[in-house]
Amino acid sequence: MTFSLDIYYDKLSDLGGEYNLLNHQLVQFKSKTKLIPCIGAEIEFYLDGQIDLKMLKTMEKATGYVLKKEKGKNQYEIELPPSNDLASYARQIVQVREGVIHAANKLGARADFSSKPYEDDYGNSMHIHLNFQRNEDSAENKGEDGNKDIEKYARILCHYLPETIEYYLPKPEDYRRLDSKFMAPTHISYGGNNRTLLIRIPDSKPKRLEHRLPAANANPAHVIYAMLQSIDRGLQHPGEISSLKKTFGNAFDPQYGLERIGARKLC
Repeated sequence: MTFSLDIYYDKLSDLGGEYNLLNHQLVQFKSKTKLIPCIGAEIEFYLDGQIDLKMLKTMEKATGYVLKKEKGKNQYEIELPPSNDLASYARQIVQVREGVIHAANKLGARADFSSKPYEDDYGNSMHIHLNFQRNEDSAENKGEDGNKDIEKYARILCHYLPETIEYYLPKPEDYRRLDSKFMAPTHISYGGNNRTLLIRIPDSKPKRLEHRLPAANANPAHVIYAMLQSIDRGLQHPGEISSLKKTFGNAFDPQYGLERIGARKLC
């Protein structure tokens, strides 16, 4: 399987760039799978400067989003509401990051979306949540739950991770974030409400999967594209997908014998 954006850019050269690529991909995906994807995102970043409650409230007013405190010192998160409009959502993520940087600069601070700003603290990521609705135009699937196969989708994403990793971690320094001490995924794995996993399936509703790998400053259009292309390919060619078992403990525990994220790239 080849994940080549260039191929799709050639096909869509008369329509525009990567956002049109996502629109085209969405139409094809819905037609082939009878599934309507719904995307949500959580974006982490650090603030560097004189951080106080007044400043945070000013930034929230300027950006229109709540700044939720994260585990790192002066680390925060913005949660975007989910959407079916993938191209607009990818554009919105970029705009949110730019808005945070601009608001911080105006207040004499600096917002940092890089993957690992501090060696001895938590890294920044862009967690992508994905669930599915059944295509209402498909009479034979009416009333079915589009998420009944959520573990299958998780296995597919795990299977194709080595081929798509550069979409999630586009810069060499992004790999520095993959440290089990700081709740980052380190091995190709999936399972339930377990934050050591690459693909987590939270207990909370709606039923969905959470891809925990993407860098906070990765191109969201590329991330969403890679996720949908993987699932599309896996559903069309189920015989390709390895029989990875669900992980219940810490994914970095040697007893599971899981493949380390980036191992093939580093060889």
